[in-house]
Amino acid sequence: MKNIFLSLLLILQIPGNSSTQDFRNVSFGMSKVEVKTAESADLIADQDNMIVYSDQIASIDVSVVYVFTDGLLTEGMLVSAEKYSNSNQYYEDYLRLKSLLSEKYGKAVNNENWNNTQYKESPANIGTALSLGQVSFLSKWEDDPRIKVSLLLQGKNHKVNLIVKYTNP
Repeated sequence: MKNIFLSLLLILQIPGNSSTQDFRNVSFGMSKVEVKTAESADLIADQDNMIVYSDQIASIDVSVVYVFTDGLLTEGMLVSAEKYSNSNQYYEDYLRLKSLLSEKYGKAVNNENWNNTQYKESPANIGTALSLGQVSFLSKWEDDPRIKVSLLLQGKNHKVNLIVKYTNP
């Protein structure tokens, strides 16, 4: 019994063996080696302070980005890799991800920022407004003391970016 207790105590003290997962199947504070061991998606880039994988989340092709500070995981991102011909689809993806994140983290604080209201009253043109940089959408979940999550949809020069960012406060 004493050996089982000591073994359990050691397992709980080893970094990265926390049962709490902050981003995908890893925890903030893990080393790059631990993250690489835990991640099963296809590796596409490995740099000093960042590793990037390719995966699919909620039927959206994404780049999974892990950012390290002083050798420890401090940030994770899901960056849409989709290239839609109809920019309205980015907004649909945003709404789908927002719904999924709200199921997990609760109610979000939302910010809709219109720099130009030309298409504001025309929902069919939301993608055009995004691609021209006329509107951006930001949703944040900050109630968990261990993790902050933000979902950003913005565009400029006919390019739209959809990013989910997880940070350790």
